[in-house]
Amino acid sequence: MFHQPPLKFLPPLFKVIVLFSLMLLCMQIMFYISAFIIHQYLGVDNAEAFMSNVNLQAQNPSASLVMQALTASFGSFFLPAFMFSVLAYGNFCQAMKLKSLPPSYLMLLSLLLIFLSGVFASLLVDINKSLPLPDSLQFLKEYQKKYELLLDSLFSGITIQRLLALVLVLAVLPALGEEIFFRGVVQKILSESRLGPHGAIFFTSVAFSAMHFEFENSLAIFFMGLMLGYIFYFTQSLWASIAAHFMNNFIQIIFKYLFVSGYIADDYSDPSGVSLYQTAPAGVLSIFVFWLLYKKRVITENSQSTNSIIHHEA
Repeated sequence: MFHQPPLKFLPPLFKVIVLFSLMLLCMQIMFYISAFIIHQYLGVDNAEAFMSNVNLQAQNPSASLVMQALTASFGSFFLPAFMFSVLAYGNFCQAMKLKSLPPSYLMLLSLLLIFLSGVFASLLVDINKSLPLPDSLQFLKEYQKKYELLLDSLFSGITIQRLLALVLVLAVLPALGEEIFFRGVVQKILSESRLGPHGAIFFTSVAFSAMHFEFENSLAIFFMGLMLGYIFYFTQSLWASIAAHFMNNFIQIIFKYLFVSGYIADDYSDPSGVSLYQTAPAGVLSIFVFWLLYKKRVITENSQSTNSIIHHEA
């Protein structure tokens, strides 16, 4: 799009500052757009009060889902990531490594890794709940409880139409927006710094966890961020981490739907319902699948290095 992207040679720190400045700008823009839509078309009299009150959001699920889609997934993540990638790299799809799908076996390994990691992460949630939280940060627990109440209201009296809307807003859009933002942009920027790829994955996962504002799930979200980061690094395709992210969220939604609809007796979307006999084997198996992806990455790098040497000698 740009012959010479204006942000191309900016140092990594300044790129991060620009990215998060774009995030704040886009969030504000989408806030006003979503406020207009829910006021004009979805019966919300005071859009500002609605957006700051979880109880009001629970009373109008349609408006809540529209607000979530526009201000969170699109405004907070996808739009600023798109704008930044064009300004810094000149081409969105190429910079995000979205032009082609990874081989099917890498995609299957990525999906298997994130599924096993999700089961193991239930153990981290239990550990996280046992950690003390300073009084000054108790609002994080309150925020999480309010969000969980909102989720319960969205699943209350759920229909197939509502289920499809929840899959779109809570699985499809976050998978696209968050992966493009965190793995596609943040991890890419940090990889250009002295942190290198592994440091970039670590600090991207810290940011990924922090921006979810869920204290009791923070360790689990951090761990899942690590796995998504390495999936992207090993496969060199953002589609793999997008698919893995989507599957993780989709499974949680389906389990919740089956539970509230009475099809299953236990709520498997609740981490406390997973026993150590399930989390421990899942952790061991996830290490094995991680190793398979790692080995494939090493083989690919060695092959590329050999081809480069042959080409240079020729």
